[in-house]
Amino acid sequence: MELLEIPVSAIKIGEPLPYSIYDPAGQLMLAKGLAVTSEAQREKIAQWGRQLASPIELTPPLEAHAPTSADGANAARVGEVRIRSGQLLKKWAKTVLLQPAGSARRFEAELLGAIDGRSLIVSRPGGLGDDGGCAPGSRFDVNVFNGVAIHQFPASVLCAYEAPVPHLHLSLPPVAREIRLRRHLRVETAIAATLYGRLHGRAQLSQGRIVDLSVSGAGIETDYPALESFEELRIGFKFALDDGQSLACNVRAAVRRKSQLAGVTLRYGLAFAELTPSLANMLRIGVLEMLLRGL
Repeated sequence: MELLEIPVSAIKIGEPLPYSIYDPAGQLMLAKGLAVTSEAQREKIAQWGRQLASPIELTPPLEAHAPTSADGANAARVGEVRIRSGQLLKKWAKTVLLQPAGSARRFEAELLGAIDGRSLIVSRPGGLGDDGGCAPGSRFDVNVFNGVAIHQFPASVLCAYEAPVPHLHLSLPPVAREIRLRRHLRVETAIAATLYGRLHGRAQLSQGRIVDLSVSGAGIETDYPALESFEELRIGFKFALDDGQSLACNVRAAVRRKSQLAGVTLRYGLAFAELTPSLANMLRIGVLEMLLRGL
């Protein structure tokens, strides 16, 4: 089990522990939910030499996200655009999100091709169609993202094939709703986060709030005055996906920007480091889903 060092100062007297504490040998000393009731007890914990906690328990619980503001920095310009399937594969991304009519779930599919003026060809996602939802005539809302805009349009299944791989031919309307973004895909949020690392050889722990999130980094507000001095800074947070799953992220990060807000609150711009391909893909889908919820 991976354990991370936390400072004694993070243990608040009289407050239930938000995580379990282990000794240097990995033995459980205090279970999550218990409270340290006196300074003497906290000093006894300090005598262990190090206090360790699981990074999973350090990750805060899910919090509702704030929708993208219509007049904020990420505001989108909405209009219509004519679909020219001859240019579609050159300009559009290889990934689309399919949302069955009447469902809140979205499924990721790969864009395989297009037949001019007739159909869009996409892979059939696993789990989609298990209940007959891929039969001819089944309807979807389609979302395609190309880095600067989202294109949305309704479509219905024309044909479903099993070979050479499971794929669908979807109807392709002449016009799509175009949501043009002002900058790289980034969504405003209100997600609780835990920040931890080391400072001058001592473990440090702080809480904060992610106010905007992208695949490559996050903007975070906290009252900790010196995140830029952390050695091996890490950030832990969770958010919900449309299919009912929750994504727990625990990644290394580096401070790129710092600004003073009202009172003691600071805003940091963090860049993520060492993302695995699977985590980067889940982040990309999660950010796009949150953005679509707010439009």
